[in-house]
Amino acid sequence: MKLDLTTHDALIQIAGDSHKGLWASQAFSRTSKFTVRTAGQLPTSASLHTLEIVALTTALRSITKGMAAKLIQPGMTKPRILVGTSDASFAGAISGLLVGDRTAPLLRAGRNFLSIAAYQLARFNVEIRTPETGDTAILVLKGWAQNHVTDPKVIKHIPGLEPSAVSQVCGFTSLLSRF
Repeated sequence: MKLDLTTHDALIQIAGDSHKGLWASQAFSRTSKFTVRTAGQLPTSASLHTLEIVALTTALRSITKGMAAKLIQPGMTKPRILVGTSDASFAGAISGLLVGDRTAPLLRAGRNFLSIAAYQLARFNVEIRTPETGDTAILVLKGWAQNHVTDPKVIKHIPGLEPSAVSQVCGFTSLLSRF
């Protein structure tokens, strides 16, 4: 999925793995030199929609009010964000919620995450798409999360140490060399 700067101001890619409870997000904007990756883990009982709404909310929260103000193009009131996800049902559910379509698929996410997500989604003009065939960026993001988020079962014998999230800032040139 490519960011077209004439139609969008930022690109966010999200991924979830319901078997391991992992979620991951990656955000890049036209005014930034860096890509921010964030990943974490929820219980494996969490639905894929819950994992992806957490990833999307985390990525949108990483865009501060000041950054959002710099992203706004003349004649626009909000920054335009392109979101990529490999889950077509999640894309349909969020897209339906954003336009008020009652026939859209239901969003199967934890209720406690929905109000935070609604607040963050209201800050931006969001368009959600699934990647074209052969686009591996979301798989790479999911692989990064699997490699960097430590499974709590591995370190449970160490008192007081329980990971919940990991974050990485990549330089623009290093990001291009990876994809």
